[in-house]
Amino acid sequence: MDRRALGLVLDGLHLGSASEVPALALLGWWWGRLGRRGVPIERSFSLGLLALLGTALMGASLLLQQHGLGALPVPLVGVHTLVAQSLITGLLAPVLCSLQLLRWRRVAELRG
Repeated sequence: MDRRALGLVLDGLHLGSASEVPALALLGWWWGRLGRRGVPIERSFSLGLLALLGTALMGASLLLQQHGLGALPVPLVGVHTLVAQSLITGLLAPVLCSLQLLRWRRVAELRG
């Protein structure tokens, strides 16, 4: 299944009034450009930084939409959640993404 389709499925499963589509579209465009034009990402720090920025952008987008809709009575709680999600993702992503990269490279070597 295409990554864009997965984003739409994820947005369809989200029950709130805010949408994840704007952040997913922006991240898809940005990370797609990095993949086509940039240097291959091989360092764990780079993977963690991209995951942290992506999580922060996604959370900030949802937080701004909810605040604009008046659905978020206490914005400080949302900011606390945004920071916590971003830090946890930034800490876990390098380990998990590095393991996935190693596995995909092994699979590619076996097929090629």
